[in-house]
Amino acid sequence: MSFSEVFVYGLFDTFHFSSNLFDITVPPGVPDHLPAWQQISDECFGATTLLEEGQYPESRQTFNILCERLKIIFGISDCGMIIVIWPICIRLHQNGLLYKSFALLEYFLDLLRFLAHQRYPSGHPIPNLLKVLSQTPVEERLEILRVGYQRTIRSLERRVGFGNAVVLSMWSKYLKRFNSQELPASALTSRYESVLEEAQNSFTDTGTRAIEILHGYIYAAHYNANNQMLTWDLDSLMVDRAWSIGLDQPQWCLATQGYAMPAKLLYAMSEQTGHGNQGEAILWSAITRLGSGDRKCRTRALMLANMLGGTGNQVL
Repeated sequence: MSFSEVFVYGLFDTFHFSSNLFDITVPPGVPDHLPAWQQISDECFGATTLLEEGQYPESRQTFNILCERLKIIFGISDCGMIIVIWPICIRLHQNGLLYKSFALLEYFLDLLRFLAHQRYPSGHPIPNLLKVLSQTPVEERLEILRVGYQRTIRSLERRVGFGNAVVLSMWSKYLKRFNSQELPASALTSRYESVLEEAQNSFTDTGTRAIEILHGYIYAAHYNANNQMLTWDLDSLMVDRAWSIGLDQPQWCLATQGYAMPAKLLYAMSEQTGHGNQGEAILWSAITRLGSGDRKCRTRALMLANMLGGTGNQVL
């Protein structure tokens, strides 16, 4: 086991990420900054997607926005950070493998280290963690990130339970990213079904909570369980709900995110599930609607349009 792995394991064993130094859940009376961290995660997705699509100026602009958001929030709320920091680093690392350059990840870690030095007291685990990640050899870094992500999920699960929507979402993304068999896909989809039912009984169908859980359920059904019929049914439900919310000149939020992914999946599965051109019609509608929205909506519209080739880009 490398020094970096020993450090990451020991970090959790020593600090548990739930001591007075670092709490993985939001304490009573403390503002929840997880939505702000989710925005940073969305900017990372946008920057890497635009880079992969050859939209270099737009990718650079989006990455710069990500960095500016970091400067505002970093050090204010650790609870949201630890949930998104691992998948962001993993995405930037895998983007670096694709382009044989880890400049984005290295800049990201350097910025975090600079901010951590200013904003955390001596001996706090976060500056030490960032130092280790920065100094870990490239060939070892992905495994370190995997271990950190998995240990964070386990730590959060012990605090709030397996049925928590954030825990389910983290497990789902972890299992997809690492093609892991640590947890049966059926356990995820079964629990998501129960959590969604509970949310719909407690909140409105189109409320933020229900949309968030349905989005995670779709992700697990498609990427973890590979269940096309369940995915189609859930996608169709999400698209119907998004229509009821209204998407004229949309702003990027959970509702629009919940609309973009099902539109993509419905198009991809349409022929295999016997729905003919229905998926293509839904995708065209999504491209048009998201293309009239804000910057992040337009980024998703570009991604969807590229699924149709040259014809899709004509509407943007």
